[in-house]
This record gives sequence, C-alpha cells and structure tokens, in this order.
Amino acid sequence: MAFGECGGAKEDITKWGSGSDGFPTTLCCRNALTILSDAMASQVRNTKGQVFLSQEQWQSCDQSFHPQPGMSLSSCGFDNFYFGSSQCSNLSLLTVQGSQKYSDALNQCSHFYLSFDESCADCTSAILSLRDSLYYSTGPDSNDIERAICGVAALVAVAFEQQNDPFLVDKFLRCLPSPAVHNKSKIIIPML
Repeated sequence: MAFGECGGAKEDITKWGSGSDGFPTTLCCRNALTILSDAMASQVRNTKGQVFLSQEQWQSCDQSFHPQPGMSLSSCGFDNFYFGSSQCSNLSLLTVQGSQKYSDALNQCSHFYLSFDESCADCTSAILSLRDSLYYSTGPDSNDIERAICGVAALVAVAFEQQNDPFLVDKFLRCLPSPAVHNKSKIIIPML
C-alpha cells in the first residue's frame, strides 16, 4: 500500500528508540517493516527456528527488496536485521516462546475482531512489553539499535505464531501513533 512517493524516505534506526513505540517513524518504512516481518515469519521454519535470517540470506533480500521505488532495506535503517548482528538477532523462536510476555502477546494480539481501540491498546501493550523483556535480557550494554532489533524479533515471533491472521503485523503497526509522511515539501497524514 503506497502513500505518496517513498523514494525520499531515509530513517536512522537509532531514532526508533527515542519515541514511545520504538518502531519506524515514517509510513513508508512501517509498510516496508510489515512486508519484511511477514516474510521473516514465514521463513522461521526454514531457518531451523531462528527468528532472523542469516547474513547471506539477508544480503540476498537486500538486493531484491524494493517495496517502493527508490527504497531499500538501508533507506529504512534495516541494515542489521540478520542473525548474529546483535543479541536479539541471535534469539531462537524457542527462546522467545519460553517467555510469559510472549504468551501474553499471542493472547492480546488475537482479538482484532473486538473494537479496534481496545484491540490496539491490548496488542500494542503486549508487543512492546515482549520487546522490552527481550531487550532487558540482552545485558547492560544495550542501545537503541538493540531495542529496535528486539522489537522486530517480538513482532516476527508473534506473527509466526499467528499465521491464521496474515495481516497481524499491519494491524499492529497501524495501532501505533500515525506518523507523518514527508514527501518533498508536503506532508501526508494517513487515515486509518
């Protein structure tokens, strides 16, 4: 789903952690994260339970992943979303599944048939709680990049388990505060 030209989108992953939600700040990059997370979730079985792809697989994706003209994984700050790039990228699905926060996220993100406001609040809170749990388990040297990677790990792990809802990632990202999309000199604010 395209909202304006995304060719000018350039995000710094370290800025994700400065906001309350810790996910991409432009709609273009949130759309890219939706596609990417869904693809990674579908690959978990093929990666023997690793949440993230190997660096080689990631580089192959980088060469072919262009959700919008002029966009790449790098333009959204997704350079380090491969296995071994950080503590959270090393997580296995079994490790994430062993967390009570994971069970809570699965439960809270399976009620999108209820009112959107209630569903959003529950799912957002649960995913962010899982992200923070993973982040705090990585040790004292954690940083904003680690927090962002932990957020992607949480999102991919929950999406993997909720494959009966192929739009879960999109629903979750739509629950976050709406970002303004900068397109040259005009701002497009998406409507939910």
